[in-house]
Amino acid sequence: MKCPNCQSEDSKVLDSRQKKDRRYRKRCCNQCGHRYPTTELIGTVSGDLPLLAPSVQKKNGKVAPFDRNKLMQSISVAVRKSRRDQVPINDIVSAIEQEVNSSSLGDAVNTVDIGEQVLKALREHDRLAYVRYLSVHQQMETSDEIKSLIGELENLLASDSYGK
Repeated sequence: MKCPNCQSEDSKVLDSRQKKDRRYRKRCCNQCGHRYPTTELIGTVSGDLPLLAPSVQKKNGKVAPFDRNKLMQSISVAVRKSRRDQVPINDIVSAIEQEVNSSSLGDAVNTVDIGEQVLKALREHDRLAYVRYLSVHQQMETSDEIKSLIGELENLLASDSYGK
C-alpha cells in the first residue's frame, strides 16, 4: 500500500475491521507518519486482493476509479492562461485525493463533490482559474448563464473578504 502523502510502500496497520466482503484498515506510513484508510476486497479463492481505488460516480451515472491525473489535468486547463506558478496544483490534488480516500469507504464519491472542492481551492488561489473551472463544472452554454457568472466574478472582485 502506497502512502498518499509520500508514496512510500512502508506502512503499518493500526486498525482493521471487516464488513461483508471488504476489509477496512487504518494505516500509518513509517516514512512520514501520515495516517490514511484503505479498503480491500477479501478474496474467496486466491486470498486477499489488492487495494481498491476509490470509486467516482460521474454525472452520467457511470462509476469509475478515481484518477489523480485526470483531476490534475482539469485543474491545469483552468489555470493555463493565468498565474499558473502561483496555484499549488499538486497540493490541491493531493488534498482532494486524501479526502476522496478517507470518505469513499465502499461508496462512490460524486464528481460534483470533487468539483466543489476544486472550486473552493481555486477561489482561494486564482479568480480567473476559478471562473474558468466553474463555467465547465456548471456546464454553462448560454450567454445568460455566462453573464450571470461574470456578475458573480465582479462581486468577488469587489468583495473585501475575497482577498487580492
